[in-house]
Amino acid sequence: AMVVQVPEPKITDKKKEEEYMIPVSKADKIIALIQAEWKEKDEQIKQYQKMWQEENAKPDKCQQKLDEYHRAAEALRKDKKELGELADEVRKASSRKEVNILLR
Repeated sequence: AMVVQVPEPKITDKKKEEEYMIPVSKADKIIALIQAEWKEKDEQIKQYQKMWQEENAKPDKCQQKLDEYHRAAEALRKDKKELGELADEVRKASSRKEVNILLR
């Protein structure tokens, strides 16, 4: 009996090799939607900051409310950062220049 060694086939991930491109016109629309969402989150953060300041100015301020407002604003900041990164991915896929690279 003869033993023949067969090398294992190389499995390549085609998705990693392919470069995805998004047409510039579609990328601009996607980025506009992302920017609108980013601005909305920014406004929500400002509202929480205002509510925090108003609560903090009260003589009988509630620490639980202050903590809730702070946590909500922090969660929104995280969302804004992710939106910026997403916009950069779309820019990259459409050969546009990344603008939020410093946020990472």
